[in-house]
Amino acid sequence: MKSRRERADAHDTSRRTGGALHALLSGRRAWLKGILTVALLVIWLLTSLPFGSLAHAAQARRQDTFKVILTTSHFGLQFLHVAADNLSDPNGATFSLTNGAILWYGLHVQTSAGVQPPGAADPVNDPVTDLLGVAGLLPPSDIIPINLDGSLFETIKLREAFTAPGQQMALTLTPFTQKAYILDALDILLSLVGMQSSAAFGLLQGALDQILHLVSQVGSLVTFISDLNHLLAAAQVPDAGAALLAANACVDDLIQLFSNKDEVEVLGHIFVLMLGSVASDGVVSAIEGFASAITGIIEVARLGKYLLDFGLSLGAFLFQGDVDPTVTLRSVPANAPEGPSLKTVDWLNHTYTCFPGSPQAVQITVANGVGTSADGQTTLYVNEYPVVYGDVTGDGQPEAMVIYGCVIQGSPHIWTHVWVFTGTADNPALIGDLPITSDDQYFMFVQSVTVLGGDKGMVGPGISQNGSPGCPDLIVTMTYHWSGTQFVLVKLQTQPNQSC
Repeated sequence: MKSRRERADAHDTSRRTGGALHALLSGRRAWLKGILTVALLVIWLLTSLPFGSLAHAAQARRQDTFKVILTTSHFGLQFLHVAADNLSDPNGATFSLTNGAILWYGLHVQTSAGVQPPGAADPVNDPVTDLLGVAGLLPPSDIIPINLDGSLFETIKLREAFTAPGQQMALTLTPFTQKAYILDALDILLSLVGMQSSAAFGLLQGALDQILHLVSQVGSLVTFISDLNHLLAAAQVPDAGAALLAANACVDDLIQLFSNKDEVEVLGHIFVLMLGSVASDGVVSAIEGFASAITGIIEVARLGKYLLDFGLSLGAFLFQGDVDPTVTLRSVPANAPEGPSLKTVDWLNHTYTCFPGSPQAVQITVANGVGTSADGQTTLYVNEYPVVYGDVTGDGQPEAMVIYGCVIQGSPHIWTHVWVFTGTADNPALIGDLPITSDDQYFMFVQSVTVLGGDKGMVGPGISQNGSPGCPDLIVTMTYHWSGTQFVLVKLQTQPNQSC
């Protein structure tokens, strides 16, 4: 048994050991508390910093390096309009298409790599664009206002996103897509039976795909749609004889359609899907009334004349030109010029300067590609070869390369070179006259121009020391690169001209 002294010493040892252990644990707790405090501080900083704002700023900086421009071509018809609503945000550039015609138009979209087809600018408040525009359709003009923002059915508002310069989306409007002319045919049938196609609320209830499927199940209706398409195509030429044949074929199709009870039943279902269930009560009686009306000879003749006049009137007003209108959105460097493309310039009827920068410089206006100076000493030709377009400066806009020949009176040969224009149609600027004089030791005249990867290549006959202008013995290829201020020859190749 331990003595009191031994127990006191043991207690004192235990107290000292416990104190040391307590101090050790307290030190560790302080160390852990410090680590935890630093960690919490880091977490607080991470969560409180405006990373959303920083990300937005970074995206804005990227977008500051490029912008979106909108151009149109062949929008000569007064019925079709395009508007740039807001192009300030390349990641959400918006534009509108408006149709003032009575025909549906299909939308054919082509995009460059990395660009998706456009979507609805406001899908929540714009069901027309969300359900029809995104499906590749621009509705006709005779539809009542139904959008929440008060806009008309015939206007669709689209949104396109670009992530870098050099991207493109081209949208072409044509009435000759399958969906467009099917809906045109159904609109005509609704009009013939006395129903209002302008109240086509069913199309906004997701019925389009079901309608197209049912149409394909009705043989006489499919034939009518095909013949109606032939009628519109004949009106586009115009070819009155072909239009008359197509109109008569349409009448035969309708007689077959409305005499077939099974097909009439499906047609009635299609009409209800188009107009909405609210119109179901009137559809049957309207179809029956029309079916009984086309049994007489006079009524059939009137129907044929109506369809013929319908097709020819469309041909007179809607199909002015054989090229469909196109709207193009492109992302270009922020410093790219804005305005109509150089492709819209009539280079065969334009004013040029022969021998620019030299004492012999003379301004000449060409008509149909040929012009003569006021003193009659210099003739300019720009009609020998087509103008070539391509972006050789990297500004996102195509440059125009005009092959020309300035001939001084008495000169036995036409030495053709290339003018390179940049800018816009409103302000074309000459930035190159190629080949450069110091590079012209072999070259006689340009025969072709190509643009590949931003460089410009020219090919044409040339003359070696053993050749002569009358028989150029070389084929010369020159490749130029735009340095930012001038064109620089980066490659010159020659090969024997086998035809000389």
